[in-house]
Amino acid sequence: MMAKDGFISQQAVARTLGRYQVIKRIGRGGMADVWLCEDPRLHRQVAIKTLPAHAPDDVAFTRRFEVEAQAAAALTHPHIVSVHDYGEHSLPNGQVITYIVMPYLPGGSLADRIEALASTKQHMPIEEALTYLAQAADAIDYAHQQGVVHRDIKPGNMLLRDANWLLLSDFGIAHLLSGNDAEVHTGAGFGTPEYMAPEQARGRDVPSSDIYSLAVIAFQIFTGRLPFIAVTTYALSVQHILTPPPSPRQFNPQLPVQLEQAILHALAKKPEERPGSARAFFAELIQAYPELAPRFSAEVPLPTSQPTPHTLPPLNESASLSHAQHATITQPRPRFSGLLPATNKPITRRTALAGGGIAALLLAGGGSAWFLTHQDKPTPKPPVRASTPPPKLNPNGPNLVIRDINIDTISGLAWSPQGNFLTTTPGTSDTIYTWDIEHMRANATPQPGAKFNPKYGSNTLAWSPDGNILALGNTNEEALSDFHTASLDLYARDFAGLASGFQKPIFAKGAGNLSGLTWTHQKYLFSVSYIAGAEDYQHFYLWGLDCNKPGQTTMNATKIKAYIGGGISPSNTLLKASPDGQKIAIACAGGVLVGTASMNGGLPTWQDAPGLLALPENQNYQDILTVSWSPDSSKVAGYYSSNTTALAIWDVGKGIKQTPLTTSLPNKITTLAYGTNGKMPLIATGTPDGQIQLWDTNRFDQPVATLSSDVKKTVQALAWSSDYKWLAASYNDDYATTHIWKMQGRTF
Repeated sequence: MMAKDGFISQQAVARTLGRYQVIKRIGRGGMADVWLCEDPRLHRQVAIKTLPAHAPDDVAFTRRFEVEAQAAAALTHPHIVSVHDYGEHSLPNGQVITYIVMPYLPGGSLADRIEALASTKQHMPIEEALTYLAQAADAIDYAHQQGVVHRDIKPGNMLLRDANWLLLSDFGIAHLLSGNDAEVHTGAGFGTPEYMAPEQARGRDVPSSDIYSLAVIAFQIFTGRLPFIAVTTYALSVQHILTPPPSPRQFNPQLPVQLEQAILHALAKKPEERPGSARAFFAELIQAYPELAPRFSAEVPLPTSQPTPHTLPPLNESASLSHAQHATITQPRPRFSGLLPATNKPITRRTALAGGGIAALLLAGGGSAWFLTHQDKPTPKPPVRASTPPPKLNPNGPNLVIRDINIDTISGLAWSPQGNFLTTTPGTSDTIYTWDIEHMRANATPQPGAKFNPKYGSNTLAWSPDGNILALGNTNEEALSDFHTASLDLYARDFAGLASGFQKPIFAKGAGNLSGLTWTHQKYLFSVSYIAGAEDYQHFYLWGLDCNKPGQTTMNATKIKAYIGGGISPSNTLLKASPDGQKIAIACAGGVLVGTASMNGGLPTWQDAPGLLALPENQNYQDILTVSWSPDSSKVAGYYSSNTTALAIWDVGKGIKQTPLTTSLPNKITTLAYGTNGKMPLIATGTPDGQIQLWDTNRFDQPVATLSSDVKKTVQALAWSSDYKWLAASYNDDYATTHIWKMQGRTF
């Protein structure tokens, strides 16, 4: 029950945790939250990690927590984050939260440093890399001498006091959350898949597992990438178990042969074939740089008997901490694509290993966790050496990154017309969220402003013109059981319930599925579909609802002679009202149908204005896959696939049919959205490899800018905010990633 109720209960954390005064949440991971707190007794700020809530009579967990917390608190070493205190906090619902009190460290993590270097495509300076590895090796071997195996060695658990001082954190957390008793040394493995030793994937961990993980970090630092990269956790673990590691010099030919041999030695599949200690591994590394060996011979020696207290270097406890640094205190698991690391995220039940000899990777999960990255301002990084240029902010990187660990992909995006509220919807019955973008920027919080879990799924959504109603299509059980009926629900903006006057589902009898939703300024709601079971594809049906008249339970349709474009899916916008709310564009075969739609006596009416805008004759057999309007409602654009991907832009400002501007793009695209940066009209396009390209509508020889992303998966959807200040993109990745760029005033 601990994992199931954990996140719900953590929402109820009061203003205090024990004697500590809670200031704010500063980090969130897959199974823990981190809070910035004030210690009133010692008058200092501390970081408190709270673990998932459990029942007060869960004696087994309480015993494991006591054992692990005491073991972590007993580790006294200059390169291990100290544990100040630990305890339990009772919640109003009767459950109990356990917590661990640690120093408040403002220096970020090794993961931050690696990410900063990757963004500028630089390798870490050799001496800096060896400094971190030496200090980590000291900490690991010291812990092993005390009988403690970390089990989750990774850059996110290596905090930096400054550019020269690393502290290893989270001892005991992995073992505690794996659910194993303290006495048990075999069973479910637990760790981070990218850094997990082969025996951990099989359900066993030994001290040498930490050495393997340290070798993965060394590989990453010296080459700029991980030794194994895969889309799924299963495939990644299979590589760790079966696939020989690649040559580091394959990715960085400048590396000495001795360094490569040392890394590959520590990446041996069998624990007994690796170096006998972390320091022995480091000793092999330093042989590649004999001129630096004297520098590291004076490293802090390991205690040979009972550990003696060490004094940590003084911390600047008054320093401010950015959100990205907050998150490193409970650093979620990193995922890589190519050389650029993505915002980190923990493993989920969806990607847990299953089957064969590696099914022992059991992961406790539950609830949702979001991770938010800010790039409005450069994230403070650890100071660097004078010989190393400081990391620069990527000017084309996203300002905000949202990831949800319990959703497969985000298929739909919709901005509220009033305020910068972004709604994200998955393609299945997972949770729909609305995010207050301005609040998130101001408060560095990844929490959504509202959320809703439709029991039966939704694959299309649209905001009303006043921003008070959110329409969700295809959500009702009765409709889903009848393939000849589609459904619609209208919700209040905060998902507190159905919109006033629309407390019952609305059915479109005859429509197998509603493909897209759009509103006109008259508060009319429209959708399109074919008639389920019919073989007449020369016509489609326009469904309408007059939302000025509460109590309606039926959408009615009018028949229109045209063939809807072939891209019916949640991520493709098949119909779209113009920004001024006067016209609707519908993606069709061979062009775009533009006209005015209204409601008369509960029935939709359609008037061509100017009607079907055709592609050039040699392309008129192509299906338009997505339509989008220019901000001034004078032009409509769509894309289609021929031998390459092509764009078409029609000028509808004069109300007459004109030949479109068409252009073939060098890259295949998956979606588009018309917008502006306030200075020029721009069309944003997404690609199968995760690029967002911006095009000047007057010239298409090359994009005016490419918005960078660490996600190398298909761009599912693009959406500009109603004021065109923001551009959002969702990706077809395992992490339900949504990137958001601030566009107003951006120059190219």
